[in-house]
Amino acid sequence: MNLPRAPYVAAAALAGLVACAGSDSDEPAAAPAERLAVVALTWRADQSGLAQAYVIDYRPAAPGLFGTSPARGEAAQRQALGVLSLPAAVAVLDASLAVEQCRVERVPTSAGPIVLRDLGEVSVESQAGLHALASKWLSDDGALDLSGPAYAGVLAPSVGTASPLVVTAEGTTEVGAFAVGLTRPPAVRLQSIAGHPVDQGHVILDGDGSELRATDVSVTWDAADVRSSRTSDSRDLAWVVFERRGFGEVWQITCAANDDGAFVIPAAAISALPELGPDKTDKVLVRRIDAVSFSARGLPDGLALAVSEDQAYVD
Repeated sequence: MNLPRAPYVAAAALAGLVACAGSDSDEPAAAPAERLAVVALTWRADQSGLAQAYVIDYRPAAPGLFGTSPARGEAAQRQALGVLSLPAAVAVLDASLAVEQCRVERVPTSAGPIVLRDLGEVSVESQAGLHALASKWLSDDGALDLSGPAYAGVLAPSVGTASPLVVTAEGTTEVGAFAVGLTRPPAVRLQSIAGHPVDQGHVILDGDGSELRATDVSVTWDAADVRSSRTSDSRDLAWVVFERRGFGEVWQITCAANDDGAFVIPAAAISALPELGPDKTDKVLVRRIDAVSFSARGLPDGLALAVSEDQAYVD
């Protein structure tokens, strides 16, 4: 996988017509599984970091008369990453979101079937030493339709601040060994939402919250000098996310922004969110991402991410 400048705009070519003479069945064949590895190291301001690693086998869609379209494959990939709580990977791999644009969508709760593959021992090396990730087998409980080994670990707040990070997997018979280097982006600190200052992870709105109904919402954060601190093509971008949670569903507005410390989420995006009832919760996140592609035996597509983010609930 060649990691483009993210987000990027890509054109999808229509697959060629598939001959069907001699077929014994009118049922479309099952689409072959596609494989993607994602390693994500995520920190929030002044908090411990979370390391995650997955090798994901997912099925894009059953091919029809014209084959399986690239658009369906991208949608299935987004669904799989959403179910595994990898929003930074969704943002970097987005094939349609241009800079200064936003996407409104419901976060998927199912994308099955998803099979996770074994990576062997996985560790993160930093100036503080070697940090081994724990492996846990996720069983298919019928709701998420996924199974296989997942890797996770806690990283100290200071890990990666003084030197590059290296993620290493020893590999198995299914997937080869790999080592990939990352640079942790500068910390993000939210300053204001809708003109109100962020205080201890919260923003208090006036009155009945009508400021978040069909109106532009301004978001500001610290404008760090990030050009010299990240090496990937996403170094001068930030992702601004407005998330709304209700009973049983989550909606998000995801925007690609220049990392200059200010962005306005347009009223059209805010008005596209469903209300989700009186018990809904709203929050805003800003992410900086260092993204690197890699490959290994049995693994043509791999994506490693170092993420700095901050969030605030809007009350």
